[in-house]
Amino acid sequence: MKKILFGLAAMSTLAFSAINLKSPTNETNTWMTGEIGAITVNGTITSAVPQVQYVVYASTTGDYDANGEALQLADFVISQKEVENVFSAENPKVYVKKVNGTQDGVENLLDTDVVKFKIEVEANRATRYSTDYFGKGGSLSFEATALLSDATLDEVATSVSSSLGNTTIIVEKTYGMFYYRSGSTNYYYYVTNGIKFESTENGVLQVVSAKAPYATGSKMGASQISAMENAFSSGKQLSNVRILVTVNA
Repeated sequence: MKKILFGLAAMSTLAFSAINLKSPTNETNTWMTGEIGAITVNGTITSAVPQVQYVVYASTTGDYDANGEALQLADFVISQKEVENVFSAENPKVYVKKVNGTQDGVENLLDTDVVKFKIEVEANRATRYSTDYFGKGGSLSFEATALLSDATLDEVATSVSSSLGNTTIIVEKTYGMFYYRSGSTNYYYYVTNGIKFESTENGVLQVVSAKAPYATGSKMGASQISAMENAFSSGKQLSNVRILVTVNA
């Protein structure tokens, strides 16, 4: 019986503490003309920061894809013809979302969530294209070969030098650029387009072909260009490339 009475008393208290539209009173939630309305402010001041989970994934639709743990780019073609010097197909995009409370899906970011990206090559190898994190409206362009690992760059330089016989190909790893030296002049392997990472929408990163950032200076001759492109004809896989992500950092 005591338990029943206690329950009734609790309900009575809740009802009494709710807003009552039928009893206007000065300096309460309901009031009359000439009086003042008031609402109490409750809250907690704490140093415990709520821990929110985020997820980054690759997708062609934007929908969460549990299999999108890596960004698989289409083949990027290096060629002296600008129309051929592009990705062979459209790439998936990278998306950042919040993980929901039950950890079985994702939620959209809040308007206040600011996402920024950074491109890491070969564990922060010093490159001309190193950058701080960039967010919406930001971008970063690379010579395509600058995304290759140190070992792959060395492999290509050695292979081309061997095929040419009388020409030593050198690679500038900070640029990912191949060249040979004749007299006091360096002759580089150039293509028109490179690879551009850009964010036009908060929490979304896309990868496209765009004007290469370092296509200046003397150019290799036809025989050296042919040898370079022959070395890449079987395809060179990217490795040790990551996209780092921060939210509200």
